[in-house]
Amino acid sequence: MVILDNYIVRIYRRDKSDPDRIVGIVEDIASNVQRRFTGFEELSNILVAAEGRSPRKKRGKLPAKERK
Repeated sequence: MVILDNYIVRIYRRDKSDPDRIVGIVEDIASNVQRRFTGFEELSNILVAAEGRSPRKKRGKLPAKERK
């Protein structure tokens, strides 16, 4: 089963002379958690670390016996 993760990545500063020097925030849409990064390596680490989290619960209607 493939789990689709959704993020918003905001890059606030980028050094034209050194493209690896960026500053921004990654927001995980599922958990609403924001993490700051100061380079592509940190950005990559944030996204790779997210793979280890537990899967999200599926959204939808509750089974009839659980609806009250």
